[in-house]
Amino acid sequence: MTPPPPPVPGNLDVTVLDAKTGAPISGASVDIAGPEASAGNSSGSQGEVKKHGITPGAYSATAKKTGYTTESGSATVNSNTTAKIEIKLTLITVKITLSQPVACPGHPLSITATGDPAGGTYAWTITAPAAALVDGAGAPVSTGPSVNLRGFQADTGTGNIPAQTASISVTYTYTNGEKANDKKDVTIHKIDFVVTNDAITAGVIGPQETAAGVTIGPSAGNREIVTDPKVEIQLDSSCPRKAACAGNHRVGWLQTMQSSDLRIRYRDSLLTWGLVPPAPIRDAFATATFPFYSTVTPFTGDRDKQTAHHEDSPNLPAGWTDPRPGAPAPPPPVNQQLRQMFFNDTFTAWLVVQNVEWSTHDMKNSFSFLRNFNWSAHLDITVDTTKPVGSRCTPTSANVVAPASPGTGQGGNAPVLTAPIANSAFTLNTAPAPPI
Repeated sequence: MTPPPPPVPGNLDVTVLDAKTGAPISGASVDIAGPEASAGNSSGSQGEVKKHGITPGAYSATAKKTGYTTESGSATVNSNTTAKIEIKLTLITVKITLSQPVACPGHPLSITATGDPAGGTYAWTITAPAAALVDGAGAPVSTGPSVNLRGFQADTGTGNIPAQTASISVTYTYTNGEKANDKKDVTIHKIDFVVTNDAITAGVIGPQETAAGVTIGPSAGNREIVTDPKVEIQLDSSCPRKAACAGNHRVGWLQTMQSSDLRIRYRDSLLTWGLVPPAPIRDAFATATFPFYSTVTPFTGDRDKQTAHHEDSPNLPAGWTDPRPGAPAPPPPVNQQLRQMFFNDTFTAWLVVQNVEWSTHDMKNSFSFLRNFNWSAHLDITVDTTKPVGSRCTPTSANVVAPASPGTGQGGNAPVLTAPIANSAFTLNTAPAPPI
């Protein structure tokens, strides 16, 4: 029996094109499967791979190139004919889009990356002095198509918020493992604060005597320390959301009690006050917004100017008669009588602007320190209860010690921002003492 003649060969032309532009893609690697398989064929200048004189049959071709999708096509090669396979590869790209052209200090700026074709994964990195990429809840994030840029850093020497640049990069990895990259430099705009009228008025303390006892402190209607600076917020002209950005900042005072020495001496008793925890300790009104000393005021817009009032008048009261149970009663008349008082408190106060959104995750670093000053009130008196009320105590006054104007920035101390406050932390100890 005579064997059948071999099949008459045919031809296969494979062309690799750009899916969007239709331009030929040279240098693509093309693997051909079929009766005469071959791998690693490189496409020519016209995107072509030609296989002529091959055994007829079903063929498929898969093309790939760095930065492109991997695609396939198929055709049947017949005798004395040329079959064609056209493979279109899509260039893998990714583009970063900002929700606003400039970021505001402390406020999340939404950033989205769009990979094409869809279906890949995203990996983000950031280089910035004081900024991070976070999710909607404020947690650090480095994957997914959308992230938020949030950054804030005040200058501790001036209190202003300088501009900073965050370099943000994303790598998009398509399903075939090929990658595309994009990068944007994003500006977080600056904010300046202008402080005027920052003079400090330091008062006088003395023994304020009444029929019931004496209080070391200021006279009625006066204060030991008073200052009323005005603070103007100046947003950079590039700020895209001026009202909201200004409203994200509020001005007020922080105060820390650095030390306290409070003692009352009766003839047979000594009353002392200790702080638990010990100083330094946060000082504030019980009704104040944490962690401010007293009132805090938000700005309402660019160039808004607010007055930040600060006053304080610590005092030490004592009755004329020893409150300790068991203290020796008269006679002699000197028993249970008040003999001495010691009053010495020291403080540091800071005029600050707080970035409200930044404070929700980083309270300590949410402040712009505009001004600072140390001050103290100190008076030790002796008491003679044989004299009429109004002339029992000497000396009769002492000046509160404070500078005429504050220093700029944070200064050498740092505020205590934790509970409790000084007024609720004092504990009284009453103990017998040798008679004086």
